[in-house]
Amino acid sequence: IERSTVRSPINGTVLKVNIHEGEYAADGQQSSPLLIIGDIKTLHVRVEVDEIEATHFSPQGKAVGYLLGYEKAAIPLKFIR
Repeated sequence: IERSTVRSPINGTVLKVNIHEGEYAADGQQSSPLLIIGDIKTLHVRVEVDEIEATHFSPQGKAVGYLLGYEKAAIPLKFIR
């Protein structure tokens, strides 16, 4: 029973399941992952800065994000890397 137990290599939340109990999964033969696991506490946002506006960018500066079409809820952002 111990050998058939699946454990995650990271702490996280299961976001998507592409396999169910009793299904056979050949090692390395899938075109898509069987499980998608992720951290939902930290949201990483990728931003593209226009080359003309790049001179105004500062990693220490404050930033705010908005959901598309919903400008009432501002989400504070900070530069990571």
